[in-house]
Amino acid sequence: MAKSKGKAKGKGLDFKELLLKKGEYIALGVAAVGLVVLLLWGVTTGAGAADPKAITTDLAGKAQQIQRGINAPSTEEPPPVPLLAEGNKTFTYSPISTQDFTITTAKFTVPAGGEVYKCQNFTNPLGKDIAILESDSYMAAGSHHMFVFHNTSYTDTNSVADCSGNEFSDFVHSAQTPEQAMTYPPGVGRFLPGNEGLRILVHYYNPSDKTIDGQVTVKFHGVDRSQVQYLASEIFLNQVLGFSVPKGTSTKSASYSTPFSMKLLISVSHMHRRGVGFKATAGAQVIYEGTDWDEPQPNVFPTGLDVPAGTNITWACTYNNQTGQTLTFGEHADTNEMCIMSGIFYSTDMAHQGQAMNKVF
Repeated sequence: MAKSKGKAKGKGLDFKELLLKKGEYIALGVAAVGLVVLLLWGVTTGAGAADPKAITTDLAGKAQQIQRGINAPSTEEPPPVPLLAEGNKTFTYSPISTQDFTITTAKFTVPAGGEVYKCQNFTNPLGKDIAILESDSYMAAGSHHMFVFHNTSYTDTNSVADCSGNEFSDFVHSAQTPEQAMTYPPGVGRFLPGNEGLRILVHYYNPSDKTIDGQVTVKFHGVDRSQVQYLASEIFLNQVLGFSVPKGTSTKSASYSTPFSMKLLISVSHMHRRGVGFKATAGAQVIYEGTDWDEPQPNVFPTGLDVPAGTNITWACTYNNQTGQTLTFGEHADTNEMCIMSGIFYSTDMAHQGQAMNKVF
């Protein structure tokens, strides 16, 4: 929660004035020392001491250096701060070369009462393997969901085009809210090969009586693949085969046994307009529960929820179908339905780095 700043009582501390006075005090101190030196000049000269005039000049010069330093601080970079000291050894941060880029679709229109799927391809701007540490997406109002797929076949199209909402591929970012960020834990990143391009697929549903404009921007912050130990990937469990939603209230569920252990970072539901409830469990642990079909908020596990190999993930969708007809799986938010459990995870098992769990049931 933001806090407003209160007014300070009395006169505030003026650091510039303090520093200037500090210089004056030093100069007065030097003058006093010089006076003492002059008073002792006869004695020190006779005793073979250094020339008091030279001492006075030297002290006055040092006082002037201090005064100049106060009035004009040095612009030189300070030495690196050690992270750890062990005996006679010191360790400092090594510079990490970041690999950042942004992709933005062309603008498009969605007519009143309309629904569109739009896609645009992008050539990989880096041309080298990276680990994505953070990705942030921004969708103009009216969006339902989006993906950023990656594949060797994607190159710049420079414009959006109609595409199918049933299209699917491995992805490096997805969102169901207008703004969504994915930040990976230390030592973890999402792998993007240098020879693979990107493809944004976005779904817009506009039940209003006015035309709206659509557009998507996604920002990526990455590092060289060697800078992370573990590679994250997606889990995408989709009920498709024989899927149907009868008239009235009903629930559809399915289960999946994890083939290897993982640390679950986020989980979220995906349904269409007749969906009124969603619940997913990993063993006895509830990993997601919600009622929002349009903009479900992900459930985040910041350090990763341990899901052992062989754990049953079960997800169920509840529907209230008052259309008077049976609904089947499909891309349209108003006349079709879906029941998908989606998430992001990583595994500490080095044999399964970056390996996705994408299954159709």
